[in-house]
Amino acid sequence: MKSSKVKLSLFKKISLVIILGFSFFTLADRYSHVEIFAQALTTIKVNYFKNIEFKNLISGAIKGMLNTLDPHSQFLLPEDLQNLKEEATGQFYGLGIEVEKKDHFLIVLSVLNNSPAKKAGFKTGDKILKIDNELTKNISLNKFRKIFKKNRIYNIQILRSEENKIFNLKIRPESLKIKSVKFQEIKNGFFYLRVYYFSSKTLFEINKSIKNKKIKALLLDLRENPGGIFDQAVKVADLFLDEGIIASYKIKTENKVKEFKAHYSDTLETFPIVVLIDEFSASSSEILAGALKDHKRATLIGRKTFGKGSIQNIFPLKNNHALKLTVGEYKTPSGELIHNKGITPDIIIKKEKKELSKNSKLLEDREIVKAFEILKGLIPL
Repeated sequence: MKSSKVKLSLFKKISLVIILGFSFFTLADRYSHVEIFAQALTTIKVNYFKNIEFKNLISGAIKGMLNTLDPHSQFLLPEDLQNLKEEATGQFYGLGIEVEKKDHFLIVLSVLNNSPAKKAGFKTGDKILKIDNELTKNISLNKFRKIFKKNRIYNIQILRSEENKIFNLKIRPESLKIKSVKFQEIKNGFFYLRVYYFSSKTLFEINKSIKNKKIKALLLDLRENPGGIFDQAVKVADLFLDEGIIASYKIKTENKVKEFKAHYSDTLETFPIVVLIDEFSASSSEILAGALKDHKRATLIGRKTFGKGSIQNIFPLKNNHALKLTVGEYKTPSGELIHNKGITPDIIIKKEKKELSKNSKLLEDREIVKAFEILKGLIPL
């Protein structure tokens, strides 16, 4: 009898909390669906043969909800939030690769220089099949990012589609401190700017690099840029644009379109720009490329980009937990969706880039050579 009262009391409390939390649903929806959830929760807690904490059940339930949405919506524990903060500053512990999930595969979008992944032999485009004999087909992006936290050797099996070969790579995570940009003069006022990814310091690093430089023309390299902090991509676009929309998305909760606009202040002088993109340019790098293309501020060359155009916001929860939730899909200034479509370059070139050593010169990269020739042709005689 006592057990039944406990069950009923627990059920009523859980039902009330959940129903109040979802008060924007119709009354029928609240009781028909939420009661089932509350019943399942209390039944597990009371009858499961092992003791299990409610926080674990709730955590699992939240993760289950998010798994029905999209790969980028995640339930973040305190350590996950800390990892996000570290990655945003360019200082973190890990492998030095960025992956996305596409067609049920974990695909390597970028491999950072001087990282454990670079030393182990990873390349962009590699499909990760196994991690320590565990198939990755059912491994989420969130779980993947949590795996490599121990100081030990991991065995990773990858498929390299270009060679149609399977490789087994050994790798040990390390503490990494990565600069997000590379800037140098090619010759006579022609400059090269490589943005590896968008960290919280990207705009600062670019402004520091270009200070007091007389730029006649710029080659902006966004190849293998997996994205990063959206706000930084908008600010970099704002350097080159003096007005107009950079990107936009619809806000569901306010039933309106949120627009990110360029400003006249701090805009750089006008000079020709060529942007290099490829099939691994994703997310924030697509925002930047799309804005420059639509405003006819730059000529894009290379190959169609990855097509990751969804936006995620962080919603704080109690006890330093959070939801990373997809809240919309970006559109370029012309109103084109990026997600699952990508950005098509103005000039398409075949993949010719060869692997460069650390000390290789820029003009040993054949794609850069092609881009440089196009850039020279944009200078008025």
